[in-house]
Amino acid sequence: MKKLLTLLGAVGLTATASSAVVACGNKDKSVDTKEFEAAAKIEANAKYATIKEAAAAIEKLAKPKGVSKITVTGNEETKKITIKFTVEKGYKAINDMVLDFKAAGEEKTPVIKGAEAKSVEVGKEVTLNITIDNAIEGEKLTVKSSDATIATVAVNDTNVVTVKGLKAGKATITLSYKGAADVTFEATVTTAE
Repeated sequence: MKKLLTLLGAVGLTATASSAVVACGNKDKSVDTKEFEAAAKIEANAKYATIKEAAAAIEKLAKPKGVSKITVTGNEETKKITIKFTVEKGYKAINDMVLDFKAAGEEKTPVIKGAEAKSVEVGKEVTLNITIDNAIEGEKLTVKSSDATIATVAVNDTNVVTVKGLKAGKATITLSYKGAADVTFEATVTTAE
């Protein structure tokens, strides 16, 4: 009887231990797609003339670890590239990746708008609301006065340009933005009458 209980106890412990190991082994690993996404964005951004060419290039990129297949489709109307991932056993499913496609030669040049000649009295300020068409993310408008003893100039984060009159005269204000042609306007400072 004692031998039978010892045998049943050993079988019970073995069954419990193996089921615990199986339960711990069910956790799927995550797939890191950061490098793949960065490379795919490069392929989708102004490198190819057609969305079909960009999709084909993305399919040739090295697959992230844990991915067995990549399917890439492009939509000419929406200019979107959709990437679907098939993951290997033991890896978590990945959501589709959707990228914007820009054809080669389609880059648009930034344009500064809203600058016009302004008059301001000594000691006063005048503002202009400047817009940047085809703005580049992270770039900022810069401003400069040709004569800071006559008029100073500043710009805020929303592209509001402020000109302050210091003494009577004229100063040329220059607006600059990466990739855009500089724009100038004349600030005339007058004395109060």
